[in-house]
Amino acid sequence: MNPVLRPHIFFLCKLFDNEGYAADFMKGRLYANKLSCFQGLKTDQTRHDPHEGTIWWQQPGMVKIESNGRDISDDLAGPASLSWA
Repeated sequence: MNPVLRPHIFFLCKLFDNEGYAADFMKGRLYANKLSCFQGLKTDQTRHDPHEGTIWWQQPGMVKIESNGRDISDDLAGPASLSWA
């Protein structure tokens, strides 16, 4: 891959609910919620992400999906995704 076209991460952002969590982070202590926490966090729309943990998207017509030996690729109504959760 051409190094010029390679994606780069410029920064990461960690949000804290209170000052104590931020102080712990600065001391090297890090707590992380499970992916399901962010997928189901519907009361906080700024942190809710139903696609959290999705590692792959594929558009209909660009993927073959079989279930119990039956090709269901033509039945896709939208993109197919693969998630860790």
